[in-house]
Amino acid sequence: MKIVVCQRVCPEYIVPLFRELARKYDIEFVFSRFGQEHAFFFDPARLGDLPVRALRPPPFPLRPFRSRALNKLAFWAHILVLGAQLAATLLRGRHDVIVGGDFLRFEAVVACAVARIGRRRYVLWSDEWHWPLTWRDRLRLPLVRWMVRSSTALLAGGTKAKEKLVELGAGSRPVFNVYHTNVRVKDAPRTPDAERFVLYVGRLEERKGVDVLLRAFADVRRSRPGVRLKVLGRGELLAPLQALAASLAIADAVDFVGWVDHDAVDDYYRRCAVFVLPSRFTPGGGYEPFSNVVLEAMACGAPVIATTANGVAFDVVEDGVNGRVVPGGDVAALASALAALLDDPAAAEAMGRRGQATIRDRFNVDRMAERFGAALDTVFRLATAHTSR
Repeated sequence: MKIVVCQRVCPEYIVPLFRELARKYDIEFVFSRFGQEHAFFFDPARLGDLPVRALRPPPFPLRPFRSRALNKLAFWAHILVLGAQLAATLLRGRHDVIVGGDFLRFEAVVACAVARIGRRRYVLWSDEWHWPLTWRDRLRLPLVRWMVRSSTALLAGGTKAKEKLVELGAGSRPVFNVYHTNVRVKDAPRTPDAERFVLYVGRLEERKGVDVLLRAFADVRRSRPGVRLKVLGRGELLAPLQALAASLAIADAVDFVGWVDHDAVDDYYRRCAVFVLPSRFTPGGGYEPFSNVVLEAMACGAPVIATTANGVAFDVVEDGVNGRVVPGGDVAALASALAALLDDPAAAEAMGRRGQATIRDRFNVDRMAERFGAALDTVFRLATAHTSR
C-alpha cells in the first residue's frame, strides 16, 4: 500500500522519523510550508533522497500590508492556493492511506476531505490536548469531530493527546500513542562548563515562558552570583525580554545568543548545568503539546526542568527521578527547582543520566517509528479485511 503524510512544515528534528518510515513503507511526504520559510522548518537539501513534495505558496508574503484587513485577505489567499494544490496532489496520487497531521491546520482538513471523496483510508495524527479554549476553537469543534470520526485510526503524540482524541469522539477507532520523540541518545560525554550556566532553547514567544525563567533566574542568582543564563533562539519578544532582564538587574548575566544551527545545539546541552523549558498556558490557547527540545537535552544527559504546560511532563519527565516538573507560569516553583539542581551538581548529573537512560530505553525515534509502523500495519489489516468482505 502507498502512504502519503501531509504536514505544514518539516522541522529538522522530525527527519529521522521520516527516514525510518521510508525504509519500511512506500511513503511520500507533502509539506505546505504555510508561513514558514526558515531552513529549520524546510530545507530540501537536508532531506536527501526522501520522497518529498513541497507546495508553492503565492508570490507575495503572508502579511505584506500594514492594514489588518488586507493581511487577512493575504492570509486566506495563501490558504486557498496551498489548499487547492494539496487537494490536487492528493487526488492525482494513488495513495491507499492519507495521514493528516494536526487537526487545527488546514492541511489535515484538506487531507480528510480528499480521503472521504476518494474512499481512501484516513489517519489523523495529532499531539494537541489543551483545546478548545477560545471562541474560534469552539467554532471549529464540529469540523474537528468530523475529522476524528472520519479516521480509520488515530495517532496521538502523547498520553494527553490520546485522551483528547478519545474525548473528541474516537469511539471504537484504534488510537495509537506514538509519542513525539524524535531523538536519539548522543554518545558524547557531558562536559559542564566551569562557569556554570542555565540553558534555554526555543522561540521567544509568550507560550515559552522565558519571562518566567528570567524572573526565577533573578531570584536564584541573588545568592549564586557566578551562574549565567544562555537563551538560544529568536522571536518577536526579544526586545521586551532584554528590557525585562535589564529591569531585573541581570542583563550582564544573561546571554541572548540568537539562532543556533540545530547541529550545534548539542554542544550547549552537554555543557549546561541545567536545561529549562518554562512553558506556560496563555489566554490565547498557547502551550507546549510535546516539546522536542526537552528530549534533546535529556538525550545529551542534561538535567532538565519542564512544566505542566508541556506534554512531556505526563509521559517522559518524572519529577525528582529523571528531571523536575513544576507548574507552568509559577516563578517561585521554578526558582526552587532550579536552585536545588544548581546547589547539588552531583544529584543533578545523576538525574541527567537517568533522563538519558529514559530516552535510550523508551522515548526515542526508533521506538516512535515502531509505534507509528504498528499503527500503519493495523490500518493495512483493517483495509484488507474490509476489501475481502
